[in-house]
Amino acid sequence: MSMAALGALLTEQIVYLSLLPDMALSYSQLRPLLYAGIAAVWLFLSGRDLRPIPKGKQSAWFCLIASAAYITIMLLTGILFGFDKNMMTPNISVVLNNIWTYAAFAFLSEVIRYRLIKDAKIDYRTVIAAVLAIVYTIGSLRGITDADMARSLDLFFITVFPALALNAALSYIALEGSFRALLFISGAYSLGSVFIPVLPSIPKLAWAAVSSVLLFVTVILYRKDMKSGSRMSRLSEKRRAKYHRVSVLSMAVTVTALGFLAAFSLRVFPYFPTAVITESMSGAIERGSVVFTQKLNTADDVYKNVQEGDIILFTYKNVEVMHRVVEFRFNAEGERIYITKGDANPDADTNPVEMGQVVGLSRSFIPYIGWSFVIINALMNGG
Repeated sequence: MSMAALGALLTEQIVYLSLLPDMALSYSQLRPLLYAGIAAVWLFLSGRDLRPIPKGKQSAWFCLIASAAYITIMLLTGILFGFDKNMMTPNISVVLNNIWTYAAFAFLSEVIRYRLIKDAKIDYRTVIAAVLAIVYTIGSLRGITDADMARSLDLFFITVFPALALNAALSYIALEGSFRALLFISGAYSLGSVFIPVLPSIPKLAWAAVSSVLLFVTVILYRKDMKSGSRMSRLSEKRRAKYHRVSVLSMAVTVTALGFLAAFSLRVFPYFPTAVITESMSGAIERGSVVFTQKLNTADDVYKNVQEGDIILFTYKNVEVMHRVVEFRFNAEGERIYITKGDANPDADTNPVEMGQVVGLSRSFIPYIGWSFVIINALMNGG
């Protein structure tokens, strides 16, 4: 069951990462519902957890104090360097929307994290915690691949690194702490910048560094606090929480397979999957199919590989389209352009496709397995 839940989370993060900006904005409203579904299914299958949480109250108090310290440092920094108005809270309607989009999503994320880690067998938990930290961080990669090198580096340290630090800290806290402890840290670090009306007037990179350092210190102190006590008491706590052993090899194989699936979906390899969400290619490729597309990185690759009759994936107005090449011509600069048409469409596409617009070349497909993407697209676009 753990692998199924991890697979669902990874798939959702990859879908979110692959969406265009306008689609991602709409999809953000849908994410809490998806996570609520994953949480509901998991809680139904796993049942109520009646095991005692050793030092659960102690972990909750520690994280409450650590969260208050973080907010206090944020306010003190603002007093020293000045405050800027938080653009995330311009009016009450936006705040109410943020409660659903951010607060509900964060809460459900921690429900899933906590139960997946706690329900795992004890020899399994550290690996589950590490995988969850990585999976939850994947969504923060949005926008980095589209930016230039310098901007991508800034975005990495402003968004990705702090997100990884936070998720690693939360996963570690979940290993031994209580659910309330998770909520305190998650609420302070992930929601503070969303709901506090004013924020310190310092560069985002500087505050990302401060937050990451504070998380590191928090984890060190948390570990020291939770490991206090006699050796016999720690062994007793471990026995009370222990499950049966599982194969480390099976876990390693599963995590490796998930990693390859993620890399495949993120277009790391020469071939990548593309879901067909319209009926424009019906007859050749039906709606709901997943097409294995050969990546074409340069104009030279496009020139050598794309011929009349081939089905290509290209971008048009920030949307990816998969149509057949029915003819090619040359523009005023002497560069090759392609005339495309959906097999089910009566006419050819109005706008010719330049070589720079071509993303890849369709090689094969599997029907039906892409219907989840069709459903998600329909929900985001109102049917």
